[in-house]
Amino acid sequence: MVLLGHVRNTAQFSVTLPRGLGGLTNEEWGAATRALIQERAEDYPRLLAVLSAPPSEGAEDTLTFGIRSVLDGIEAREAQRKAPGRAGRR
Repeated sequence: MVLLGHVRNTAQFSVTLPRGLGGLTNEEWGAATRALIQERAEDYPRLLAVLSAPPSEGAEDTLTFGIRSVLDGIEAREAQRKAPGRAGRR
């Protein structure tokens, strides 16, 4: 579901709605998102660091980056779940 949600959201945000339809530009959406994350910086320090950093040369597109991030998170969660002393926990 997380992966499907990412793909769907990426597709929806890849189309900028005209102002007359009440949509935000990509820049406005990014600024609003950064402001929300900054309010909760102590909860999401890595996310804030990624959003605050300038894009790196040859950076992946948003879709690929998101898919890799979701899959890396699932892999890390599974490794944590399978770690000794964690049996039966979820």
